[in-house]
Amino acid sequence: MSIVAYNLLGLAAYTILFRLLADEGGIVLDALVLAGHLLVCFIMSLVKRSWIWVLSGVLVLVIGFSTCVMLVGGIG
Repeated sequence: MSIVAYNLLGLAAYTILFRLLADEGGIVLDALVLAGHLLVCFIMSLVKRSWIWVLSGVLVLVIGFSTCVMLVGGIG
């Protein structure tokens, strides 16, 4: 479960960082990094043959997408 915890910690760190550094472009950059993070999780699940990486990727997707929707909704 440490893999999931580290991935969620990374998600929180770069989401907060992009939110603090940029107003308009931060959301787009956050979405791009989120997509890359998701891709890395799924590639690692294939390489390591471990379902925990898939779980981690799904959690990153769900939490990251909902955070982006919340932040975009709060801007407008």
